[in-house]
Amino acid sequence: MNKFKVLVSFLFVAGAAAIGLLVRGQPRIGALSALAWTLIFIEMAGLVALITIGSRTARTNPTKGPAKSEPGKEPSHSATGDIRDGPSYPHPAINVQTCIGCHACVEACPHDVLAMVNGKATAIAIEQCMEDASCQVECPTVPKSCIVVNPTKRIPERKVPSRNAQYVTNVPDLYLIGDVSGVPLIKNAINEGGKVVDFVTADLSGSAGSSVSADFDIAIIGMGPAGLSAALIAHQRRLRYLALEQDEILATIQQAYQAGKYIYFNPVDQRAQGGMELEGPGAVKEEIVSKWMNAVSVSGVRIRQSERCIDIRRNSDHLVVITEREADRTRAEYKCLRVVLAIGNRGMPMKLGVPGEDMTIRLNGTGREQDDKVKYRLVDPAIYRGKHIVVVGAGNSAVEAAIDLAAVRSSSGGGITAWRDNVVSLVIRSDFKGDLKLGNKMMVYDCIDSGRIKAYFGKTIKEIKPDQVTLSKPREPSKESDVIKCDYIFCLIGGEKPTRFLESIGVKVG
Repeated sequence: MNKFKVLVSFLFVAGAAAIGLLVRGQPRIGALSALAWTLIFIEMAGLVALITIGSRTARTNPTKGPAKSEPGKEPSHSATGDIRDGPSYPHPAINVQTCIGCHACVEACPHDVLAMVNGKATAIAIEQCMEDASCQVECPTVPKSCIVVNPTKRIPERKVPSRNAQYVTNVPDLYLIGDVSGVPLIKNAINEGGKVVDFVTADLSGSAGSSVSADFDIAIIGMGPAGLSAALIAHQRRLRYLALEQDEILATIQQAYQAGKYIYFNPVDQRAQGGMELEGPGAVKEEIVSKWMNAVSVSGVRIRQSERCIDIRRNSDHLVVITEREADRTRAEYKCLRVVLAIGNRGMPMKLGVPGEDMTIRLNGTGREQDDKVKYRLVDPAIYRGKHIVVVGAGNSAVEAAIDLAAVRSSSGGGITAWRDNVVSLVIRSDFKGDLKLGNKMMVYDCIDSGRIKAYFGKTIKEIKPDQVTLSKPREPSKESDVIKCDYIFCLIGGEKPTRFLESIGVKVG
């Protein structure tokens, strides 16, 4: 291309010189000869071609010099493989080849720079980037699929538990899989559940794995998608396994996901390779639970439910798993050669810590005598009709619950199709969280503008009474500000992640 530009330039200069020589002695058309007019026409055509080539080159090669790199760290890629592509100011770049479609970067960005397109994160408004950098921090893949190009400040590391490529933590013989490891999504969890049994089997075959001092070859703690996948594979391979669940099988999906919720099987470009099948792009909650519970029943896998792991200790050539049974608080100890933690990342729900939080209410005509007034998850919004409901929280879970108690959304979750007859109040300590999804933000404001949700910004609950709650300002708790009629309260302000437990057994976090 450059040689062609030089040639055109040479012809332009030579033509100009030729015009000067040929003007004299030639038949004239106006002030110039016919030959001169011909050469001028050729010169103009060459000039237009030269300008066109230059403009196309500028559009296809917008580089403005070498890109800046993060202090102390070299960026690894951009969306197209060339880190210099795009503007020179800080902005996110996505490697779609390694992106797992987990929404982590999209949810972390407070400026709506990123969105999900065809199951992959995509920078749709890079001019809005304010270099928050949380998109890169929260990206769970290794190496990062989302990086901030041309950063001007240091980007912190993500605080996740330590583990290697075989999922082994810094504690020997202790593995970590699923959401608790920092890698979200059901399909990833199922795949890790299958792979970890491969790693454990190989490890046991290459060591003194036949130790008769242990009761089990492998203990799997947590029966969510990751743990259940591992338990099914361990059962198929006739390993001596211990499968524990502190609550019920698939508790997170059964309890935390609302009835009828459609769950996508991301990453869309990967297939499930663990102990459970995933067909199609997704399915509703009830279909998933039914299919997987049937797989448990048919396989004959043995799972101890309502038994919580409270400690893991080293003893010679094995680990000792110490548990507590929910029914009678009795403790048990199990000697295991390898332990797999698949405990999820949900943790125990945080409470309000105000008077009346443990209150129960009397029910009439429902077959139950009483119910908890304060709840920490919304299982099925359809069972609440004609109620005065207070939702506490500013994140996606709280906003989605408030929307679903006030309205009926389409099956895809993309819009409101009808209104419920509940009176919904949303109590927010300051303002909506920065990682609130754009769709949730638009729908909750639709509900507020329609009078279906009343939002109390800068407020918190001071006291809970049988038929009402009292609000106050967070920094002035002694002053009452509002009194709201209330039948139920949904406290959705987050949970205590299992960081403390992991650190207590020696796992490094961050």
